[in-house]
Amino acid sequence: MTCPNDLDLIAHAAGNDNAEIAAHVASCQACTEMLVVHGLVASVIQNDALYTPPAKTVAAVTAMGGNRQPVVEFADSLLDGIAGKVRDLSADFQEQFQMVARVVFDSWGQMADGFAGVRGNPGARMLELEVPGAEISLQLTPPAAQAKDWTLMGQLSSDDKSLRSVDLVAPDGTTVRASADATGMFKTTLASGDWDVIMHTSDFVFVLPKLPVKPMAAGPQTGMHAD
Repeated sequence: MTCPNDLDLIAHAAGNDNAEIAAHVASCQACTEMLVVHGLVASVIQNDALYTPPAKTVAAVTAMGGNRQPVVEFADSLLDGIAGKVRDLSADFQEQFQMVARVVFDSWGQMADGFAGVRGNPGARMLELEVPGAEISLQLTPPAAQAKDWTLMGQLSSDDKSLRSVDLVAPDGTTVRASADATGMFKTTLASGDWDVIMHTSDFVFVLPKLPVKPMAAGPQTGMHAD
């Protein structure tokens, strides 16, 4: 299923059981992060005296009496307002905890002619990237005989950040998710094309430069390259 809307996520966070949404959230990093934000907002609303409804609001709702429709409209309006605040908070949350990785070594780069495969399999493209407090190593291996897909292996090395998963997104929106092991290593296969690489840790989202998955002879490399 596609990602549920904000109101459905709020209802799910509030305990409204929905098996389809629960199954989606279990496999969707974006919705999981949004639920964390919903939880924070709900906690503030429930525990902060500043969010006690004003007497005027209480009187207005009470005056609605047994007429259910105004109450429903009022609730929908309130939820829409909360959803807007959550979207704003989520954007701030994502901006604060998202980092862009910088390429520091590329075995196919102009500064590394002749080094292709030195650190790994012959013909493989080796990449080293860094973000504050972490280093990222990637190895992109061309397809073996009779095969079409490339093999991507990688590892995030850090003293205080643990890699959970990696999302690789193709131009048509196709997403490949690779899980990391306890050492921060992952492995997957990719079709030829330009892929966005997004690495998820417990605290941060690392965005890597676009990864061209194609032979070096296919033309000038764009996206990932060493400064």
